[in-house]
Amino acid sequence: MDNYYLEKGIAYWELKKQNDKKFIVSFPRLNKKEAVQAVADYVHRNHSIYPLSVKIRKLDGTFEEERTYPRSADPRESEG
Repeated sequence: MDNYYLEKGIAYWELKKQNDKKFIVSFPRLNKKEAVQAVADYVHRNHSIYPLSVKIRKLDGTFEEERTYPRSADPRESEG
């Protein structure tokens, strides 16, 4: 499973693959909640990149949560 990160760049929320400095896609003019939804939409449109894990960073750089796409690929049995 590939790992990705959603983090705040200089001006935009950016989706990056682990160990890659370049972003795959950026989400201008979106707040964090909208950016998380935009990532879900992007992943569902590009399902050829399944399965993957997206770790979401807070503005201070610490991790807030992790989401797995598709949901059925989540190794945990929890709903969170």
